[in-house]
Amino acid sequence: MVLVHLEESLLEVLKYAELKYFRMVSDDDLPNEPLDVAVVEGAVTNEEEAIMIKKIRRMSKFLVAAGACAVTGGLNAIKNISPEGEVESTVYSSPEHVRSGKAFGLNEYVNVDAYLYGCPIDRRELINTLMSLVMRVPPYIPGLTVCMECKMNGNECVFLTRGELCLGPVTVGGCSALCPSNGVACEGCRGVLKGTNPKGLELAWTNAEISPDLIRLKLRKYSDVYQVPAR
Repeated sequence: MVLVHLEESLLEVLKYAELKYFRMVSDDDLPNEPLDVAVVEGAVTNEEEAIMIKKIRRMSKFLVAAGACAVTGGLNAIKNISPEGEVESTVYSSPEHVRSGKAFGLNEYVNVDAYLYGCPIDRRELINTLMSLVMRVPPYIPGLTVCMECKMNGNECVFLTRGELCLGPVTVGGCSALCPSNGVACEGCRGVLKGTNPKGLELAWTNAEISPDLIRLKLRKYSDVYQVPAR
């Protein structure tokens, strides 16, 4: 939907690129021809999807994982800590018809060339990535945390001032700290930035006498990287 709503920006991209397959706007099958770029969303949750992403990888010179589910498994990955089939039996009245196992990001199965973080992805990052690829230069990769962007925006820290659990100190920036800038703690939808210290953040919360159960719920929401074992 973010791609569809690019409007004039999308028209500019389409001056230089041809869309060959887009399930949301066309019933056409995946073409059997080489592709320059594939932008793929969604987690891989079953064998059929694993086969599909491997096929797309073979066809494509450049593969972009778009959104939290494609990057880390997203909210779907919460079920990875449960016995397989347990979540489906809880949610669906006929779980035997559901073909869904554990959820993983695309890089669990194939090499990914670039990532569009967040849920939903940021339209500016999508435009920059598409235009970078059109111009055949590497897309920009964020190298700062949401917490750093929050400070740059002059926001008060929601953890220090209100005691709210915020994942900004370990989360990939690039969203201009959208949630904290609107008074809401970061949920970590953009995934963990390499080089940060999730365990240190957990310790800070523990020292602030936050409930261990609440900490577990917060840390396991978006990614296996955040998940901590039950105590």
